Amino acid sequence: MIHKNLKTERSVSGRVADIDDEKTSVLQNAKGFFPNSIEFKMHSFVRIVRIVLKACADLGRKTEKEFVPHFDHGIRGRGQNEIHRFRFQGKGFPRISAFHFMNRSLHDLYNRIRQSSFSVHSKRSWKRKPFRFRFDTIAGFGSWILYIVLFLYWGKTSGKTDLILFLGVYVLLFAISFYPLWKGARREGEASRLERRSKNPEIWFWGFLFRITCIFVFPVWEDDWARFLWDGFVTLETGTPYGKPPSLFFLESNLPAWSAEILSRINHPDVPTIYGPVLEVLFAVSAFCFPGSLFGLKIFYLGVETGFWFFLQKHIPKKEFRILYWCPLLVIETFAQAHPDFLGLLLMAGASVLHSQKKNLGSGILLGLACGVKTFGWILFPFFLTDKTRIRFLFGFVSAFALPYLFFWSRGGVGGDGLLAFLQGWEFNASFYSLFKIPFAVFFSEPSLWAGVLCLGLWGIFGIMNILSHKNGNTKAISNCFLWFFLFSPVVNSWYLLWALFHWVRYPILPGIIFLGAVPLSYISGRTLFAEGPQLQLYENPISVRILEYSLVFLGIVVQIIWQKAQNNKQ
Repeated sequence: MIHKNLKTERSVSGRVADIDDEKTSVLQNAKGFFPNSIEFKMHSFVRIVRIVLKACADLGRKTEKEFVPHFDHGIRGRGQNEIHRFRFQGKGFPRISAFHFMNRSLHDLYNRIRQSSFSVHSKRSWKRKPFRFRFDTIAGFGSWILYIVLFLYWGKTSGKTDLILFLGVYVLLFAISFYPLWKGARREGEASRLERRSKNPEIWFWGFLFRITCIFVFPVWEDDWARFLWDGFVTLETGTPYGKPPSLFFLESNLPAWSAEILSRINHPDVPTIYGPVLEVLFAVSAFCFPGSLFGLKIFYLGVETGFWFFLQKHIPKKEFRILYWCPLLVIETFAQAHPDFLGLLLMAGASVLHSQKKNLGSGILLGLACGVKTFGWILFPFFLTDKTRIRFLFGFVSAFALPYLFFWSRGGVGGDGLLAFLQGWEFNASFYSLFKIPFAVFFSEPSLWAGVLCLGLWGIFGIMNILSHKNGNTKAISNCFLWFFLFSPVVNSWYLLWALFHWVRYPILPGIIFLGAVPLSYISGRTLFAEGPQLQLYENPISVRILEYSLVFLGIVVQIIWQKAQNNKQ
């Protein structure tokens, strides 16, 4: 026992001497790095306290090993309940000493000081770090400048110059918007770092600023907005816009003053409206609030879209929200060109989010409303039917889909003749459909009909394959189904791709992303080229433009197939 006490005293005296030496060295070294000021004194004091605490903790641990060799170390970290786990010996005294409590307390204090901002080992620095712009700040400001360029110069130059300006700005905006998706495909850690740095208020601020800027841009190359304003007015006046072509009102005298300009801008005034009842309700509410106002229609779009995004941003990652909210195709087509397809995108996104959360009733309601906007919503319908709880989904879907039609049917009819005329004689920016028409023109008098039947059958086959693949766990089956639908479609307007945007971002496929970037090439047509281009019909694209656009898409398909095979071989 005497030997142990002597050994302990020697170790203590030796440790105290070490403390004095280290204190002296710390003070000497600290003078070389810090001036003789408060910072120097604080750093010196903290370093000395840390050394003393570490010495006391080591001394307590050493003494505990010598005097309490049978201490039960299993009680460490058990908090207030640790006293109940002591093992007793002899006359009821626990096998624990005050050195243990001192040891734990000193270690806790030592670690806290070590992690504090005053510690030399801390990652924090005494010097304030220089301000650094986040990527979203730079990207948002740069994108806003590009939108201002569109506002100032788009539509104010000649045909080819205007196209070059628009396509150049769009490509830059698209690259900025989808950069996080590309970064995530390369390195997952880099994508998570970007997502951590992204702030929802900043995403909201810049996206909202983009929209406000585009609201003041008059629609260039598009006049569908005139039909939207007219449909809303006719719905309020007569109860339904269906079955009443605008040409019937050319000789009417009891019309508002603004109606003359609206009627003169409507495309195909001899054809009744082709839009779904949900959109007609949207147009009617906008006409009630802002009659005959394009600016009012865009403001109404902004209010509806903001409400949906406020709900969706709570249920999707920040990276996806940023890409979707900043997507230039969405911003330009909705707030510059005034197309309402944003509503289909948001309803489809909401239906998919609720379906993933097993909220089948709400999912069915939103998808039913999406199908009431345009027929694109039906693409998603069979994928949701594979769920076991399809009864609740079907109840919500049928109710939401039928009610708008019943509303207009009770007020005079829901039409359908306008949509039939559209399907029979309209073609724009098609790929396979245009190719199939060439051989059918040799053997049949109606090549468009037979080409349409063949495209519909082929897409049905691809659709069934994707449904089965989705049932087996392929998350990208819906994205592929949308891709093949547009490849077989006779009409592919830029704003149509908004219906696939959510799934192409959440479950990205390379050809889909390329399609989103290349589809504005469809604006190169006889209408936009004027007299500078070849002799084209008003809505006819040059063959070279379509070859370029779809070559990029099919190149993306080939690259994706090769990449998937490489990934499967690695596994």
